Amino acid sequence: MSKQNTVLIRADANAVIGSGHVGRCIALAQEIQGRGDRVIFAATELGGMRSRIEAERFEIVDLPATRGSREDAEMTGALYSENQASWLIADGYEFKEAFQRGLEAAKVRSLLIDDYGQLGVWRSQFVLDQNLGARQEHYANKTPDARLLMGSSYVLLRREFRNWKNWKRAINNPARNLLVTFGGGDAREMFERVVGALALIPPHTFNVVFLVGPNPGDLSSLKQSIVDRGLQVRLEADTPNMPGWLTWADVAISAAGSTCWEMCYLGLPAIVFALASNQVNTAQSLFDGGAVKYFGDSMDCSPEAVSSELLRLATESKERERMSQAGRSLIDGRGAQRVAELLFAAYVRLRPVTASDSRLLWEWANDPEVRKQSFTQETISWPVHDSWFQSRLAESDTLIRIAENQNGDSIGVVRFKLSEENAVVSISLAQQFRGLGLAATVLKCALQELAQTIPVRDISAYVKPENLSSLRLFERAGFVCKEQTRVKGQAAMHLVLQN
Repeated sequence: MSKQNTVLIRADANAVIGSGHVGRCIALAQEIQGRGDRVIFAATELGGMRSRIEAERFEIVDLPATRGSREDAEMTGALYSENQASWLIADGYEFKEAFQRGLEAAKVRSLLIDDYGQLGVWRSQFVLDQNLGARQEHYANKTPDARLLMGSSYVLLRREFRNWKNWKRAINNPARNLLVTFGGGDAREMFERVVGALALIPPHTFNVVFLVGPNPGDLSSLKQSIVDRGLQVRLEADTPNMPGWLTWADVAISAAGSTCWEMCYLGLPAIVFALASNQVNTAQSLFDGGAVKYFGDSMDCSPEAVSSELLRLATESKERERMSQAGRSLIDGRGAQRVAELLFAAYVRLRPVTASDSRLLWEWANDPEVRKQSFTQETISWPVHDSWFQSRLAESDTLIRIAENQNGDSIGVVRFKLSEENAVVSISLAQQFRGLGLAATVLKCALQELAQTIPVRDISAYVKPENLSSLRLFERAGFVCKEQTRVKGQAAMHLVLQN
């Protein structure tokens, strides 16, 4: 069985800071849990997000400390050590230098999630900024070995959204279903402004739903405003079915927070407002990308302007279709998968093969499962193997790499046969390291090294049709089947890496 890793997540939620930090950590936690690993959330407060974390069956540890303090770092470090965690993921703008130095002292390996360089200093192994406008200059004060993960390819979407990957949006004309949402915090003032805008629109123009988050504050005044204006508005609190509402809607009004990425993924055109300083760049970049209409901050939310834009956009079906397509083109939904793969890819490194590896490779080559899946199934004698191996070492058209884990154990081999601008790749893992999810990491590392060192146009692999695990491995790495062919008289699938 594979060793279960433990990942500690440090994030908070309340009515002021909202639920976005915890929400995107849940997306990454789902991916990590799906790998068979353990996830623990550590928090000073969670508000209404506690029930969501509990629903996912993640563990929760409450920290009696001031967020981002040295005491917070000490408690977090102790929790990391007690649970023999592999990684700490920290998401919050209070986790600044003092907190990070406390983690360093506790020898914590960490990934810091940030937006446009809010933290100011980054003393970690990874820094993640999923925003379109993220730039290296935002992170000039990172440690030299901290790896930056930037841009929308790393957007952390919860798995309930990824289930809608192949769903196609119908662009209704006119738009009838209006969704209004301003994140997980207390946004009563913004909802009141939208109520004022709806009062200027003829009755029954829109079917309206207000989605309030898990920390909305007292809603009695908002409910009374809706009644006093004679509006028909459905109020949904802390919905467990966000994808359902985003696919129901034809158009939305939203804050430029995490929900924007969810709307883009599902192609929902929206009018957005920046309700915090860290949302300004997100709103502007999404507007520049054609996915939203950016209306400024909360003070720019005048009832007259909002009602006018809503009525105009409702009848502009072609414009909404362009916005929908632009949004969907920005996000492929695989951000959490990419981050999880990188976290655990740290356990694999490649080294050049040496003459002393000959016997090891001979033993691996004669493993019964390897022989079964080979195009030549006979047992290989030592003289035949060693002669082949020595000739390959002398050839410039063969690239062989040995994969090692963090303990320096040799876990597998990757071989590239080079011919002009083409390469054929093969991969094999030692029997005791199979089934641990390592093959994908080994293959990915090898492909990256090849791309960085040798100019190759096409990369192929040949796999027996019945070797389903290898077929899945190459497909996940981006290979597609070009043709069915034969190799040494046996049926083979010719796979080619898509650029």
